Amino acid sequence: SEADHYLLNVYSKTENEDYVTVAEGFDNISADDEGNINVDAPSYPEGWSIGWADINGKKRVVSGAGSGTANKQALRFSENEDYITTPRYEDGIKTFKVWLKGEQNSDEVGFGNATQFAFDAGYGLQDVSSIDMKGLFTPDKINGYYCDLTKAIEDFGVKVYAIKMWFIRDEFENDPTTLLVDDISLSYKAPATLNYALKEQRVEKPTSEEDETVSFNVTGLDPDTDYYYSVKAVNSEFTSAFSDEKEVYAVSQPTALPATDVTANSYTANWTS
Repeated sequence: SEADHYLLNVYSKTENEDYVTVAEGFDNISADDEGNINVDAPSYPEGWSIGWADINGKKRVVSGAGSGTANKQALRFSENEDYITTPRYEDGIKTFKVWLKGEQNSDEVGFGNATQFAFDAGYGLQDVSSIDMKGLFTPDKINGYYCDLTKAIEDFGVKVYAIKMWFIRDEFENDPTTLLVDDISLSYKAPATLNYALKEQRVEKPTSEEDETVSFNVTGLDPDTDYYYSVKAVNSEFTSAFSDEKEVYAVSQPTALPATDVTANSYTANWTS
């Protein structure tokens, strides 16, 4: 209601068959020599969500403890529900790997402590896999290993927009075992190429206070092409982000074709799709 004009985008899409690879090692997170994160400016990677049950005075980053090189740093999960979530990818995650290592801080690793994974498929998080902490201390994993969820994504059957992993600590276990997390790599389908019929077309707000409808007549579109549109609102101080994308359903209209198989009692009607 406070806009004085709008910007309209109308476009079709060309699907892209390529994939984009993302690699995140968390080496730019800001922490002191004790592993305490700078809560005022943590420098978390853009788009990633990292949460701690209790961040104050807790060792959350470990230097030289990543996937094999001395200059690496890893995240350290020690409290129940410490978590990390990937950015959201609208075209779906295709592959996912993460380096994990258990820190055994007592003689015995307790039962009930685990790493949990869940997929975001657009209708809430769906638990898909968990790793018991005891399983990280077998000979093949004790120095760290790569957990690969690519097959789980493929078997999931629907698009996976984001992946969350978190630490589960059994409240009845007095076990100081912790989890190191490093080197997450994932790939997702590259976004479609947008073919603009209109790009940031200025649309004026009606001057009459009685007219609350804002519209723009878009012409010259191809009836055999699917189109989408989005809108920005603008005034002298602000320009909004684009609205949610909407698909256009009114461009392609069926065309009647001659009837066939005509008899005294029936005929077959035909029209374009």
